[in-house]
Amino acid sequence: MTSRRAGAAATLARTMALAVSLILGAGACSEDSPGPVAPDRVLALTASADAVPADGASQVTITARIPADAAPANRTIAFTTTAGSFVGADPPGTSIAAQADLEGEAAVTLQSGTQPATARVEASVAGFVRTLTVRFTAALPESIEVDPGTFALAAGPGNTTTVTATLERSGGGVATQGTEVRFTAATPGGATVGEFRAVTRSDAEGQATALYTAGDTVYRGPVTITARVTDPASGATVSGSATLQVVD
Repeated sequence: MTSRRAGAAATLARTMALAVSLILGAGACSEDSPGPVAPDRVLALTASADAVPADGASQVTITARIPADAAPANRTIAFTTTAGSFVGADPPGTSIAAQADLEGEAAVTLQSGTQPATARVEASVAGFVRTLTVRFTAALPESIEVDPGTFALAAGPGNTTTVTATLERSGGGVATQGTEVRFTAATPGGATVGEFRAVTRSDAEGQATALYTAGDTVYRGPVTITARVTDPASGATVSGSATLQVVD
């Protein structure tokens, strides 16, 4: 058993030595004299953050590191991800290649998607592969912009307008796709007017819509349309509003 383990260790050492030889160049080390080699000596992979909001704008720097004296033919690092997209990829997508600098580092930027997910990021060079994960977590809006669709809406159940709520976050991000939005309509005195139908959750652009009608109300005048999102964990709310006129 001991001899088998020793044989396996020797094989692993030779494999690692050959990998380093492949990265650095044929004369870097010898199969006959492998010496101990740590895997991260060949290729290391790190991320600037373990988790970021799934808002379509948050970014993580992914850095791969190879020996600074790696051979010129082995200085291009290939990156892939199972979620989000790489900034600068042409076209934007889930794979990109980057050249290692004089220090042996190659860095790329991973941008979150708008759905919660765990991205498995992989870097590879000369047959060597390293992976890590980055979580995209649910992101609530920081502000809500409401577009009532019209400035004036005639009373009557057959008259409708499409109200759009855009769930915004700083840095150009939006709330996580699928966020639930509650719409209300009220007079300046607080009385409810009309109803909302066909309410949607937010999409990848951070927009949720609802079809509003003032119904058979006798009220004429301004109505404040409010869109509200509630944090299910804390109960805190974010809202935005806009006004339209109910007319004859």
